[in-house]
Amino acid sequence: MNKNKKTSNPEKISRFFSVLLLFAIVLIALSCEENPSAIGANLIPTEDSVGVKYDTLLTFDSYLTDTNHFNTKNLSDYSIGNFQDPYFGELVGSYAGQFIPSEFFTEVELIDKFSGKTIDSAKIFISINDLYGSPKDEFDFNVYELNSPISSETEFKSNSDISEYFSEADLISSGMSMQGDDTLIISLNEAFYSELIDIGNNFYDSIENFVDKFDGIAIIPEQPADIGGLYNFNVAASNIKMYYQEEDSTHEFTFLLNAGQRFGQYSIDYESAEINNYNDPETPTELIFLQGLGGTQSKLIFSNYSSVFDPSFSYSIHNAELTIPVYQDELFDLCPPPERLFFYTDTNYTVIEDVENSALFNGYFNEESNEYTFNISKYLKDLLNSNIDDPSLHFTISNYILYPNRVILKTGENIKLRVTYTKH
Repeated sequence: MNKNKKTSNPEKISRFFSVLLLFAIVLIALSCEENPSAIGANLIPTEDSVGVKYDTLLTFDSYLTDTNHFNTKNLSDYSIGNFQDPYFGELVGSYAGQFIPSEFFTEVELIDKFSGKTIDSAKIFISINDLYGSPKDEFDFNVYELNSPISSETEFKSNSDISEYFSEADLISSGMSMQGDDTLIISLNEAFYSELIDIGNNFYDSIENFVDKFDGIAIIPEQPADIGGLYNFNVAASNIKMYYQEEDSTHEFTFLLNAGQRFGQYSIDYESAEINNYNDPETPTELIFLQGLGGTQSKLIFSNYSSVFDPSFSYSIHNAELTIPVYQDELFDLCPPPERLFFYTDTNYTVIEDVENSALFNGYFNEESNEYTFNISKYLKDLLNSNIDDPSLHFTISNYILYPNRVILKTGENIKLRVTYTKH
């Protein structure tokens, strides 16, 4: 039986797919008015740019902004000390808080516990997370007994005045020392600790009765010999220990610092600081200043974005990477930059949407390149498409309510923005 044999022609198939591919390329090219583009002169190598590349840089102006006074009521960590910063001024951190017995007793239990006992000493143990500034022996602390109660109903801001809660006549500290590298010990005087055991009173039977007898303590730094510094300490790991004798052995009783009401005060004096030379609200600053604990803040303004991006078009932003280098002043090694920075767009400290996608946003300090990098794609898209009206980004430091970190950034032409987008 004869069969017809069909064979394919490779040359015809190749020509068919070539025509099909050419048709697809033309169709895609006609579907958009403009190809994805890159913006940023001296930033993107010519071989990396796609389509049109503008040679006009966006310009950035920076200004100092108002200090943010935040809530310091019952935080987990506080910073105490006095730091004389030549750029940011004097930053003083103080602490006030109740101390609560680790256990309570009925009258019979109290007599059995303390009757006939002799108190040897009482000390505050402050568990240090970090030291910011100079070596530990350059500043000292005084402790005062409070003469006013800390109400659970009162709101305390970072600029609340602790001095209203004690008198300098009520000094109860008698010296300080370090235990290793992470524990500050402040000894309390006999006049104070002798009152901690009073068998005739019932202040050990409840928190309410105890804080009615003892309002609490204030820890106030002295003026440093040089630039000083601040300790950041953990309240839960800190306490007061009372030592007493029973026969031939020494026992201890612990008072907790994290079981009662507490707050911190952070006062800042800019009088002799270098930052005063940059505080003209009408003139962009040559540097960007950022400081934690209610210190200096700054904002960055996209000054000419409407002249670079034609407002008659709409834009799809594929990526927008903002890079800001750090200015290394003489305290750079002593006061390393904060680990991370964020942006917000209004006075309510609402972070921009890009921050919510933490992995893409970045914002971390790169020690090798000495700069911060931020992905602000969503923010720039909304700005160019008129979904937001404010062309400014306000800086904030991660954990600014707990740590005194500060950083100075370069501005102007030092800031680079790499953008890839499609214009419709």
